[in-house]
Amino acid sequence: MTTRSSRAAGRAAAGRPAAPAESPQARPPIFAAPGSLLATLPPPVAALAVFAIVGAAIALVRAGSVIFNPILLALFLTTLTLPAVRALQRRGLPLRAAQAAAIVLLMVGGVALVAVVGFSLNHVASELLSLRAQIAASVDGLLATMGDNASHLGARAAALFTLIVNTAGRALGNVVYALFLSVFMLLEAPTFGRLLAGPLKELPFLGVVPRTMDATVQFMGVRAILNAIVALGFILLLWAAGIEYALLWGLLAFVLGFIPYIGLPVAAAPPVLLALSQGGLRLALIVAGSIVVVNFLVEYVAAPALTGKSLSLSPAVVLVSFFFWMFILGAMGALFAVPLTVWLLYTFDCYASTRWAAAIIGGRGK
Repeated sequence: MTTRSSRAAGRAAAGRPAAPAESPQARPPIFAAPGSLLATLPPPVAALAVFAIVGAAIALVRAGSVIFNPILLALFLTTLTLPAVRALQRRGLPLRAAQAAAIVLLMVGGVALVAVVGFSLNHVASELLSLRAQIAASVDGLLATMGDNASHLGARAAALFTLIVNTAGRALGNVVYALFLSVFMLLEAPTFGRLLAGPLKELPFLGVVPRTMDATVQFMGVRAILNAIVALGFILLLWAAGIEYALLWGLLAFVLGFIPYIGLPVAAAPPVLLALSQGGLRLALIVAGSIVVVNFLVEYVAAPALTGKSLSLSPAVVLVSFFFWMFILGAMGALFAVPLTVWLLYTFDCYASTRWAAAIIGGRGK
């Protein structure tokens, strides 16, 4: 001890200070926060680094979309079911009893929906070849009467019909898996809720999950009411017009109605094509016109009074996010486009360096 003290005193006397003890502040920037590391880089290099990281994350999620889609759908179903659990608890039910009741409600409704849609899709699949031929012939005949010999459009219309039917069938498999996964998520929801309110609260992306879930419930709850009105109008209209599988197209309109601006036109395509093949141009125009009227009344009369501006998303951003998430997650990405975009909006709004992105997504010119 005396030798070490004398050496240190000798160095100090010689003008050479003793080596300081290592502290967290003295660590290299690579061990600091990511923002501090990027701050040490020139702006072009930092921008390229961010783009590289984001691009790698997008590629990873896209490659694993087969795994991520059922998980996201289960999280989506769990988010929509949690308010029922809380409502039952407010009425005096214990937590486990409220969870059990909500699970039974979810499973009964989900299995009934899967059964009805699956049964209808099986019927459509059994007649798919004849339906394709009828649609192609009807479109080609309509174009021929107009002096247009673009016969390939008939095949494309038939292919569009087949694509929508096949995509609905594939999505049905995800729903079955997601229903069972959501049961376990509901049982573990209180634990995850405590983690998100405690240790995970300050973490990027995870800290805004509760706020995103609340916004999703608010948005989806209102949309469910509006979509139910649209679906009922679809079913009654198509049944009155004699269009085959009216119940299937009504349920499809209900699900795709959660996709703003684009969902309903996609849902209307199959029944309009069937109307063209069954009753000609006049019936197709009646069906299409009636769908437009129903959509106008719901979207521009009922929706503004119910939804307001709760999500504060720019319409242009909603459309871009639709294609962006569909590119990453496939067809299921269209359903998750709004909740995932709101999640990014809330995350970007938490940090001063990314509030400009939140302002763009939210359509707030600051």
